[in-house]
Amino acid sequence: MTKTREEGEINFEEEDKIYDEYAYEFNPLKKEAQYKTPAGNSVLLSFLKNFKVGMDLSKISAPISFNNGLSSLEQQADALRPSSYLEAFFREGDAAKRMLLLLLHKIHQFSGFPSFRMEGSKGYNPILGEQCFAKWDLEDGSMSELIMEQVSHHPPVCCYYVENSENNFVSEGTYATSVIFRGNSVDLWHKGYRQLTHVNPESQKKETYYLTGPAAVCKGIFFGELKLGANGKLVVTCPETNTLGMITFDVHSLKLKVKQKKTPNSKTHELKVYRGEGSTLKTISIHNLLTKEKKEMYNLATNKIYRKRRVPLRTMSSIESRRVWHLVTYAHRKIDEDTAQAEKHKLEEHQRQLRKERAKKKEPFVPTLFEESKEKAPNGEQPYYLITEAGKQLFEKVNEDVDDLD
Repeated sequence: MTKTREEGEINFEEEDKIYDEYAYEFNPLKKEAQYKTPAGNSVLLSFLKNFKVGMDLSKISAPISFNNGLSSLEQQADALRPSSYLEAFFREGDAAKRMLLLLLHKIHQFSGFPSFRMEGSKGYNPILGEQCFAKWDLEDGSMSELIMEQVSHHPPVCCYYVENSENNFVSEGTYATSVIFRGNSVDLWHKGYRQLTHVNPESQKKETYYLTGPAAVCKGIFFGELKLGANGKLVVTCPETNTLGMITFDVHSLKLKVKQKKTPNSKTHELKVYRGEGSTLKTISIHNLLTKEKKEMYNLATNKIYRKRRVPLRTMSSIESRRVWHLVTYAHRKIDEDTAQAEKHKLEEHQRQLRKERAKKKEPFVPTLFEESKEKAPNGEQPYYLITEAGKQLFEKVNEDVDDLD
């Protein structure tokens, strides 16, 4: 039987380095042969062969070889990182151009998807109450700070709150995740309320941007080319500026458009302002339909990557993502899959025991940082959670200690 470690056996100073030694996305030391079962079939086929089309996989614990060494909560934190497009959005005076920059910012966030593999691409399923904190230093001297919490395990729901106070910007929302098996593909949906608020520096008026979609998809599981990426439509609306942005994703390729409603002489008409197409993995060209100008505005190869800052492992609370999963990750990145699987099983069994104890006492789980609103979300999307005052206080306190650069 594989021996697991206790927390007292952890050398936090030394083991924190493991997160710098290996890339998040994939451990390059892993070889194809390490994903073989004794029967000779791949772990992927062994894992998926008994699933039925339409089955929700969000409740299923995946083999450790699928995991990339991060909690899905921290993966979501990385996906919420700022970009140079967001910095330009803060400064832009034209409403339609702001919408375009916001779309490019979201595309930049989606570019973090693993692209051509299943193994080593999935995050751990976060435990109930798991938390994540981070901050990013921007080139304009401002700082974006993030707080997240897993508020439900079945169904899986996490909440996030990102703030850049110097630029009067807040991004907040809820991800209710479902993973549906389609036979030769898997769809991952994030339902829930998502919005961004920003005070325009020129007009000093508050603008609210509501977001819906898209899904993530893995195609070609059993036959055809294996691809992972975004799928379907991302729609962004801003009532204050009468602008609408839409991106239609097809895994890596995409098309986008920006429209704005104008009301000259009391007659409203819709104005098509921008159109674009390209790839999340390469470049995107934008056509200004008013000036007829066409130019490349997105290039993955030259996009700036903002590295997040975090609390050192030794000072993290026991409920923070990296501390929760550290014993699993440390073994995983040392290529000790048996120990990693044993540590993962031990952690999951502890969570099952806590759930049984709550059920016995008839005590529901109560999130620490977020609270489900009794009101309907402004854009009608559910579930609808908002950060609490206690959450804001912890947000300010914890991010004062965030120091280590990933």
